[in-house]
Amino acid sequence: MVSMRKILSLFFISIMSFTSATSTMSCSNKFNNNLKAPSYNKYNFFNNDQGKIFIQNNFNSKKIPLQENLNLYKILYKNAGSNYKTRILRQINGSLNNKSDGLFNDQTMLDNLENNLSYKANKASIDSYTNFIDKAYSLLADKNINQIDDKIKESNSGTHVKLSLLVNPNKVSNPEALASWMKILYGSLDELIGWKNTSHLIYGLNFKDNSSVVASTVFVLSNGLQTISFSNGFANWKNIEFQNRIGFWGTNNISGAIVHEYGHALSNYVSINPSQRLSTNQGKNPRISYFNKWLEDWFTGYLSNHYCHISPENKKWTKLASFATVNSNYGRIAGNADLFAEAFQIWLLKPLETIVNSPDLKIVNNKPVVNSSQLNVSWEILNDFFLNIFKTAYKV
Repeated sequence: MVSMRKILSLFFISIMSFTSATSTMSCSNKFNNNLKAPSYNKYNFFNNDQGKIFIQNNFNSKKIPLQENLNLYKILYKNAGSNYKTRILRQINGSLNNKSDGLFNDQTMLDNLENNLSYKANKASIDSYTNFIDKAYSLLADKNINQIDDKIKESNSGTHVKLSLLVNPNKVSNPEALASWMKILYGSLDELIGWKNTSHLIYGLNFKDNSSVVASTVFVLSNGLQTISFSNGFANWKNIEFQNRIGFWGTNNISGAIVHEYGHALSNYVSINPSQRLSTNQGKNPRISYFNKWLEDWFTGYLSNHYCHISPENKKWTKLASFATVNSNYGRIAGNADLFAEAFQIWLLKPLETIVNSPDLKIVNNKPVVNSSQLNVSWEILNDFFLNIFKTAYKV
């Protein structure tokens, strides 16, 4: 399984290439998805009256104006090329729908849902994230990158992960800023899945110079071995800001590409049966089996079924609801794997404030600063999923 971020042009929104490996999976029946929502007519949540009732009953009454780059269809139908429109529609419909009335209805329904999801996240959700990130940062705050590398190696002697490769001044122009975000990433993974699992998440990191692909994660289905490769542009902050400004990438954070790829790695790793996870990514060749539902696929269904009350049978509307919740056109184009990876990036990085005109993490009183001003219901849903849902469902 290979997932990649690719940039083709600065004038047209980038195209991502995703290829599934031909290896077969042996699935275990030990995991069953019992988290099912009741069946509703597909229009119930999307129509304005129902949407207002849903918001009034569940969410903060204050609304955050949607930024223009977060409104899929403003970008999609006013600014984007025809090939990009075709890709989005194929994701929504399964095949290209040329009927103008169908296109209009899809656009209207998604606009309504994105509008409803723009209400401000509630204080309890923001507080739960703040508590999480404070603890996560404190776990590694006093360590430098080499010490974190040593800590990973101590827990998994077979790994070839070296975060020091990513903060090399010869590779990036803001190595110190990136080092702070690596503490956020690895501290958060430690808090989410524990250090043992974190150290076994990846076998190695490497660079592919002169590659058009910003980053890629390769996962071997037969033994769970996974590596992440980066090109020289993986932490180009100006380009990252541009890609976020046009609505393509989920955040403008300098570590966004790294966190995205770790989102892939997380989905792949926890989809392995719990008893076999720690046997992976040591340079060996263990025989492993998998849950009967890949996390990235289960995530997409859970977003719509649990939070939006859309019946699983309504596959088109399930897809549409997940598109509205995860504000990344890159994830929307690429499929469930990248939608999940973008969701992980948005959840973890969007609340954290940076120093003005800088990619540096803002720290006050030895704690990361959480800026809640742009945290809306869609982020609240992601926060609930990562802090409360997936850990129990996937036994981490």
